[in-house]
Order: sequence, then structure tokens, then C-alpha cells
Amino acid sequence: MNAASIWGSVALKDEETLPIAIGALRLWMKHRGPDCFFLFDQGYPADGALRRTASELPPADGQWTRMGGDHHAEQLTLHPLFPNRAVVVRPKDPYLILPGQKVQFFVGVPLWVGLSDAKGIVLVEEPVTRLSNTWFGKPTEGELAYAIRSNAVRDPDELEPDPWRVTCPVRIRNLSSEPLMIERLLLRVPLLTLYADPNQRLWANESGMTYRGRQEWSRMSYGRGAPSNPSRLTPLREPRMTARSTFSLWSASEGGS
Repeated sequence: MNAASIWGSVALKDEETLPIAIGALRLWMKHRGPDCFFLFDQGYPADGALRRTASELPPADGQWTRMGGDHHAEQLTLHPLFPNRAVVVRPKDPYLILPGQKVQFFVGVPLWVGLSDAKGIVLVEEPVTRLSNTWFGKPTEGELAYAIRSNAVRDPDELEPDPWRVTCPVRIRNLSSEPLMIERLLLRVPLLTLYADPNQRLWANESGMTYRGRQEWSRMSYGRGAPSNPSRLTPLREPRMTARSTFSLWSASEGGS
């Protein structure tokens, strides 16, 4: 099953259980009367699975969540989400951008999975894979984020082609008079839009930053539409929040954790 067909409305018959596999995450849903029950479990082999079937049975000691009220099973929608906080990623090696030059990186970000009601309100969400917490910035000035194990790369084909990862283009322009050292990138993924290409690979709109030097503010921006390459992208999910800036960078000369 591809990335487009797994997302969308979830309809269950009474007493029916639906297993869903997304990477290392398993989701079981069942319908009983006016209520819906769901159970998330992680730690399964991340074999590229993306299907509305699963061979595994729900864990015997798993904690089911019961959802009642006006949220009937036939009104629920399964959709992809970006993580709820920014993510930190490193280039494979510290990267030096020369004055007057621009560089584009690509970052692979693991999805979260959400269930929403008929009004589009997210009722529950869960990461496909657990991300560790990290602090980005100085001890007295920074923010809590998630750490991503994969590296920022120069060619998107270097990223693992998992259907539960989103390829995020990041462009950095150095307009200062000095080289700019990149050791870590902070990508504010809650501000990005999710797209799917004709091959069902997931993409985000492009993030960009123009660096003008230590004494100047760096201009941060994000694409208002789908990235130009690849073409023919289909929108899947709007950003979690309105953007003021999309990402920041941390250079070796500035220090950091």
C-alpha cells in the first residue's frame, strides 16, 4: 500500500478490528457501538511497512484508549503529521559555506500519525519512531527539540526512501564576508506543509536562510508552495502552526550544546 492510499477516512463495522502498520509503529482500531477504541504500539521492525494490514496481534498488556461522544468511527481520518516540535539534524561532517555562496541540504524527518474527527480536529497522535530530546542553543537561550539520527545530505537520493519519512529541502545563503560553519540545523517542522510526489515519496516546502554576518539578523523564510523539484506534488497536510521563521542554524564559532 502506498503513501496516498493509507491516509484518509477510516470506516469500521461494529466489532471489527483494523490493524495498521506504519514503519515501526502499529495501530489497532476497533468499533463497538458508538465508541471507537485504539491502541498504539512501537518497536516493530521498521521495514518500510505502510499498509492497512498487520500480522501482529495487539499486545496482551496494551492499553486501549476508548473514544466516545459524537466521534463515530466512520468519521475518523488517518493522516500524516510532522513532529510537534522542531528537529535538530547534523551534516555528515561540519560544513563550511564560503562567502557569497549558497548550499542546499535535504533532511529526512520521521512522521507522526494522527487521527482526526469530521471537523479536522486532531484527537490523538503518535510518532512512528521515538525521537530523543535535545537542547538547541546556549544553556540560557535556546529551545527544546527532537534529535534526528540521520544526517543532512546534499542529494535527496542519499536519504533512506522510507514512505514514513518526509524529505525537507533546506537552502542556506551566506551573504557575509566570512565563511559560515554549519554543525547543526534546527528545522521547525511544525511550520511546514506535507506533500506527496507521483511515486508517493513525501516532501515538504523549502526552508531558507540568508546569513549576513554576526552583527546582522539572518533572514529566515519558507516556501509558500510545493518545492519546484520534484514536480506534480499533491498536498497532504497543512502546517501545524503559522510560521514566523522556519529554521535556525548553529555555527561552530558561536558555540552551543
